[in-house]
Amino acid sequence: MIYEFFEKLRKEAEKVGGKVINLFGNHELMNLQLDWRYVTPEDINTFGSKKARIAAFSSKGYIGKSFRSSFQVVAIVEQDTLFVHGGVNLQWANKGIEKINQLGAGLVEKCTDALADGKQKVIAASDEISIVHPDGPLWNRKFAYNDDKATEKEVDEVLEVLKIKRMVVGHTVLGKKIKSRFHGKVYVIDVGLSEHYGSNLAALEIIGDKVREIYPEERDEL
Repeated sequence: MIYEFFEKLRKEAEKVGGKVINLFGNHELMNLQLDWRYVTPEDINTFGSKKARIAAFSSKGYIGKSFRSSFQVVAIVEQDTLFVHGGVNLQWANKGIEKINQLGAGLVEKCTDALADGKQKVIAASDEISIVHPDGPLWNRKFAYNDDKATEKEVDEVLEVLKIKRMVVGHTVLGKKIKSRFHGKVYVIDVGLSEHYGSNLAALEIIGDKVREIYPEERDEL
């Protein structure tokens, strides 16, 4: 199970002075809201039953507990790189990183509690729910798709507000290679890891001002 691996990796990293930062994607929140559009029968079988799968994602289950304790919506690493699943627009940037993560934690807490209590409906504040809106940080695709000057201007404003050099996003598959956009201000790193998209592998390495793509058989400087 991938979440068990994340937890193991996080603990191993801490022992050697490293750190693993787990970020929420839209699918985590979909599962917490019982939106199973992309859940396969095979996946359900790994838990034993639908009931057992729901329990695992609840506040009493190991996945729900992990979500509440070691996952967040956004992270700034080494003070200059923002990591987020979808993208942070100017409206969200103005809220600040701490506030975004607080809203995400609040929504996750309410969703996991609802699953534990057997409730179908989650009652959350509107600003918490906005995390999963189309322009929220988990679903936003603007910086992956748009090429207009208005979008580039917004990218510049986001970087200025958050005092960072670049934003790294997933969520949107643009091909088998990592895409550098807006002169290295945005990196789209989702290359289609799942079998549905071709099981493509890639990673982005950032050391100081050096940014590199890493692929199974090659290593290119962007």
